[in-house]
Order: sequence, then structure tokens, then C-alpha cells
Amino acid sequence: MNIKRFLLLGIVALYAIIPAWGQAQKVEIRGSVIDDEGEPAISIVIRDQNEKGDVYGITDLDGKFKIMADPSTTLHFSGFAYASKTVKLKGKTTINVVISYEASMIDEVVITAKKVVDKLLPEPTDIEIVGNQYIIHPKVKIPKEMYKPNTRIVVQPMLVNITRKTQSLFRPAVVTGKEYAITLERMMEFDLSRDPLAPFQEKTQKIDKNEVIAYVDSLYMDNPDDECRCDIYMYLVEYKKLAYKDTVVIAKGTVNPMRFFTYQADGMKIRDEKYIPKPQKQQRGDRGEVKLNFLINSATIDEKDPNNQRELEKMRLRLQEIENDPNSEFLSFSVKGVSSPEGPYQSNLKLAQKRTDSTLKRIFGFLNGGTIDAIKDSTYTEGVVASWEEVAELMEHDSLPTDKLREIINCYPDNMASQYSRILRLPEYRNVILTTYLPRLRRVEYSFNYSVMRLLNDEEIRIMYKQDYKKLVPYEFWRIYLNADNDSTREVICRQALEQYPKFMIMANELAALLIEQKKADSKLLEPFVSRSAPTELLCNQVIALMDERAYNRADSIIDFLPDNDMTQDVRAIVGAYNGHFEDAYERFGTQGGINEVVLLMAMKQNEEAWEKAQELPDEPLSYYLRAACANRLDKVSEAYAFIKRALNEDPSLKEIAQIDGDVTDLLQQLEEEKKEQKEKAEKTKEKTETEDTETEENGLNEERTIKQ
Repeated sequence: MNIKRFLLLGIVALYAIIPAWGQAQKVEIRGSVIDDEGEPAISIVIRDQNEKGDVYGITDLDGKFKIMADPSTTLHFSGFAYASKTVKLKGKTTINVVISYEASMIDEVVITAKKVVDKLLPEPTDIEIVGNQYIIHPKVKIPKEMYKPNTRIVVQPMLVNITRKTQSLFRPAVVTGKEYAITLERMMEFDLSRDPLAPFQEKTQKIDKNEVIAYVDSLYMDNPDDECRCDIYMYLVEYKKLAYKDTVVIAKGTVNPMRFFTYQADGMKIRDEKYIPKPQKQQRGDRGEVKLNFLINSATIDEKDPNNQRELEKMRLRLQEIENDPNSEFLSFSVKGVSSPEGPYQSNLKLAQKRTDSTLKRIFGFLNGGTIDAIKDSTYTEGVVASWEEVAELMEHDSLPTDKLREIINCYPDNMASQYSRILRLPEYRNVILTTYLPRLRRVEYSFNYSVMRLLNDEEIRIMYKQDYKKLVPYEFWRIYLNADNDSTREVICRQALEQYPKFMIMANELAALLIEQKKADSKLLEPFVSRSAPTELLCNQVIALMDERAYNRADSIIDFLPDNDMTQDVRAIVGAYNGHFEDAYERFGTQGGINEVVLLMAMKQNEEAWEKAQELPDEPLSYYLRAACANRLDKVSEAYAFIKRALNEDPSLKEIAQIDGDVTDLLQQLEEEKKEQKEKAEKTKEKTETEDTETEENGLNEERTIKQ
């Protein structure tokens, strides 16, 4: 059980603020108090011996305490909502205590009609829901026989969420007698800010010579459809003595007619073209590799080799394709030559560099002078020597043994000359390594970056998307999205686009609109884009998403960003309706009649008119239900009972709503009692019938015996 507490929780601590007098010699006792679930027990009062003993202190927000006490005494632990517990110290100076919740927390106290002078008397109330606010109007009568100058009274309402098995505290109310206040002020050294209950002091009203505490409070809750009730804890303290405590259920269910309000809000698409991505000059990269054969120990390309001709032609066509495109422009160029590792390392390195330079010269021969001048400052060349490790990897890829080769590499890891001299002696060197694998290492690689302004056509975009969607720019994502033929594909494209471009606002809005239409709204999508300057359509979609998630207060906070025009009127009215602006909503929707009119009239507490309008609704289960709620508000008990019975008979699913609806929970209870009575009556009738049958059978047997005699 997790209880959401005020920082100054610990209602029973109100009588712990008066310290004990005349204390004997004591030592420091430390420890902690936890509840049954291992959570810190806050504001547990620690006394000597029993509940009337001197107060030593209370636990803090971590459930810890540090007190001065006789190490041979017994400590008494008690607290709000907990069963009291005693612990014998037996000389210990550190203890850990587990305290259990009081079973009476869930008990319900029935208030009788007779005059009561020895109890605080709370009146039944409603838990009203407006948006995400749970509102109560606690009212507690303090009989004049109980309210004395030397007393302090605290009432603490608690919202019990039955669905989620949690409790949340409303603001407490405190009434302090004059003598108690004077004593308290002295004990606080005339600094009442030290009194944790001072902020909750309430003025009472005098009604029929009795004092009455009456105030309003609310809690923010995320789940307005949960089943709830409101308990009120009441305490009366006479200085150090807790003279009275009681708990009463003051409300069952929640009063929220808006749970029946219906509306249709469609996702909106941004219409302002300035938010649509524009085509822009994009830098694209390309790379290639040419297998060129050079004359032995030379940087000259073997012009007679037909393979060289094919490789050079392939490179020429690719480069001239870009150069001849008026929308493309080379930005940078790099060439890397790789030589095989046999022979002296430095000689191989120089040869690799020379072959690189030779290849670059041939590449430049394919380009015009203007292109060469434009990229000469961003052209880079590099010559490298391949390692014997690369030879081993190629052989292993072909499933050839490399144990001896790797043994040499590992023995001389940083000495290529030593590696070569020993690899040269391997039996497979001449027939395998030299002829097959070393030639595969000799290569020239080139890469370049270029920009292109030409718009890719839709087919080119489709091909690129299919190959790798991560290469698409926003404009291309937008084109592929527009050409998609179903919502499932559109959703995938939107998510991919946002994966690459998280600030892609129009795509986020498109996805939000899609999800709204599918009844799967997600407010997290548009949250990063919400601002006063955001497009109206986006703000409306965010409001709708928040409304679907029951985040009514958050939706209301965005309404101020919306202009007041035809596009936003419905959204503004819907949000207003759920946040208590019922009159404005009625002007917009009430005149349309139907269930929404009845619901809004009930929300405005115009119960007579709501009852009249409910009679005009078509005869169907929900109409009967609303008639029952209206009749119950007007104390038309028999009609209310008849309508709720009919509603639940025709649509049993309405019972789930009735169980949490404060307008009809008492009617539901009557139905349950009636069913129970009918069941008991049926059982008694059955029992009586069986008894009569047995008696008849016995009488028949007796008559038969008499005749025989």
C-alpha cells in the first residue's frame, strides 16, 4: 500500500509536538520503521511504554528516528493508518521496527440518525471530477459537548483508489481551542512556524451552537475512470492525550457526468506550404575500386592488359556521368594505392605511392581542366603496404590452412622484413601465396564527394528508399510518403523519417494525425514541437491526443496557444467542457440535443432541466441510465430505481460504470440487496417445499402402515 503523503503528514504527530517533561537520564536510541511492504513509515510517534506515555519523537521522511530514552524501557510506536506496536529495548541502542497497517482502514462506519454528542459528525459528500481534478467538499460537525478550549481537532480526508489500491491525502483541516493554542505557542517558543499543522488551520462556522468545519479541496489524478471512495480520519487531542479518533466513509464513487460526453475529433494536416520540406543541394558520396596491373616493379600501367582497359573505362564513365550533369559538382577526391608486402617495406611503400600518383594522373585525364582546378585543393593521395595478416585472412576465407603463416606473424608482429624472410621459405609460398593472394592485395581505391541539385524523380527515390532509407533527405521522405498507397506504409515511412530527422515537424504531425484516426493517439510525438508559434493544426492534434489520454489539464494548458477561429472552435469547446467550462460548451453542443445536452446540464447541476431532456432521449439502455441518475439527484427514488434496473437488464456492461458512478452507487446497492433478498426468499421457499414434500411422504407412509394393521 503506497500512500501519497503531504510533506507534513503525520496527523497523529499533532499531539507529539508537546514534549515530555521531567525526563530521567537517557541515552541515544537510533533506528528505522518500515511498513509491511518495506517502505519507510513516516511520522510514526514514539512513546514510552504505551499510547499515554511520554513522547520521545517521530520518524522522518525516510522512516528513521533518533531519540533519547532509557535503554531498559519499552517503546510504543503508533501512527496514522498503522496498528500500534510495542518493542522492548533490552539494552539495545539500535533497533529496526516493522509496523503493520491498521485493518480498520478499510472498515466503513455507518452514521445513525440519533443525536450524537460524543462523535465528530461528517456529512456525506460527493467526489466531483472536473478534468483531472478530484474535488470534495468536506463538512464535519463538532458537537458543542466535544469542542473545548484545551482541544485540537484534525480532520484528514483521504481518496482511496480502489482500482489501483492506492491512497492519496487531501488537505487536512485543523481547529485549535484557545487554551491549546496558548500552550502550543509557548512550547513553540512563540514561533508557530514550527507547528507542522499551522498551514492547515481552518475557521469554523457556528450552526445550532455547534462548530462546523467546511472547506473545499482537490487532488490531481491521472485516471478519472477509476473506482474511488473518500474516507475521512478525525482526531481530537487534549494536549498530550489522544482523546478521540474515528474513520468514516463520506463518499462512494465519483460524480462525473462528462464520462458520457461524446465527440468526434479528426486528426488535422498542416496546410501551410512553408512547413513542407524544399529540395536542396545535397552532398552525396561515392567510391570505387579499380584493379589495375602495372609493369613489374614499375608505376606504369600495363596498357596491353585488356583488364586494365575495362577497369579504366568503367571509372571514366562514372566520373564523366557526374561531370556532365549540369546539376552536379565534384567537391573532393582521394586515391589510395595498396601494394603487396613481399620485398623491402620502404621500396613497396614508395612504389605504392608512385602507382597512386600514376592512377590520379590517369583519372585527371578523364576530367576537364575546370573540374581539375576546382578540386585540386581537396584532392588527396595515399600509398600503403598491405600486411601479411591480410594474406592470412584471405586464405582463411578460402578455407586454406594458415597455422604456420600466423605463427610467423605472431612471432614477429612489428617486423615485416623478418616476416617476409620466413614466409618466403613456406612450401605454399610460390604456388599459393605468390600466385594467388599477393596479386589480390594490389589495388587502387578512389572515392569522391559531390553535390547534386537535380531533383530525383519519384522512381529514383523509390529505388533509393528500398536500398537504404537512411540515405533519404527530408524532401525525398516527403515524396515517398505522399506516394504511399495505405496508412500502414505511411506510418512506417513517418517513423523512419523521424528516426533520421527527429525535428521533422510536418512528418511528426502526419504521424500524429494518422494515429488519431486509428484511435491510438500518442502525445509524445508532438510534445517537442508545442509552442505558441507552432502551426494550429499541430496544436489541435496535440490537444486531441492529450484528451484521448485523459490528460485534460495538460490539454487545457495548450488551449491558450490556439487562435479563436472556425478551425479551433470545436476543440476549444471540447477541452473546456472537460475542464469545467460547461456553460461555454453548452452553447456549442447543448443546442444539438441528445445525450450531450443532458450530460452538460447535469454537469452544470441543472438537474430539473436535465431530467426533462432525458425523457426526450430514445428508449435505450444509456438513456435509462441517465434518467436514473437525474431522478436520483432529484430524490425521485422509485423512478430512479426502475430506470437503473431497466438499464442494467438491457445492457449489463453498464454495471461497470455504475460501480464507480457516485450518481447511482446507492441504487446499485439497492439492486444488490434486492437480489440478495430474492435469493434468500427463493432458498426459503425451496426449503419449505422440500419440508412439505417430506411431511407428505411421511404422512402417506403412516396411513399405509395403519391400513396394513
